[in-house]
Amino acid sequence: MAVLLHHLDAPHPASRAELARAARSSTPGPLTPVLACLGSGLRRLPSHHGAVLLGAQAGPDALRHYTPGAILTEPAPLPGFPSHEIELGTPVEFAVWSTTGRRTLVFATPGEEPEVVFAPGTRFCVLDQLPPPEEGGPIRVLLRELGADGPEQAGANERDQQTAERLRGWLARRDALSAAQLRATGRPLHAGLTPGVTVD
Repeated sequence: MAVLLHHLDAPHPASRAELARAARSSTPGPLTPVLACLGSGLRRLPSHHGAVLLGAQAGPDALRHYTPGAILTEPAPLPGFPSHEIELGTPVEFAVWSTTGRRTLVFATPGEEPEVVFAPGTRFCVLDQLPPPEEGGPIRVLLRELGADGPEQAGANERDQQTAERLRGWLARRDALSAAQLRATGRPLHAGLTPGVTVD
């Protein structure tokens, strides 16, 4: 039920934005059990292996945290889109290589854009930060999702280089599309979350 309510962005017991604020709070509150239920429910859904696109209204203070090799943990549920044909309209885009992000298509209505949701507590490794592909375009941050079981070696190794290359190729296919070929999501962004980074 928690996964369905999160997918619908229902106002009760809390909207996505309210859940994100509660997850990022250092103090347990009334939404803590809801977040635990959401995480448990997400882990029962099919996983998505591949690229996921997220957008954020991130400024320089947030972007300075995304240096290659940095490992960041996001306490909030984090949804994105597995399609590269999406128009986000944000100044920053995150291209994430997912291994355990969960597909929520089972809850989608006909015609709704599919989503992938990373469970609360997901860790990410920063692979690269790319300048805008054209003047006025978005800054891109490349991330790799890290597994949940134990520490992983991260940084400038062959695996990360290969993953970054896959993400660059995925974004290149997106950049080759015309504006008319990009689809609006029809859903609001997830409170403009910057994965693993909170800036007041």
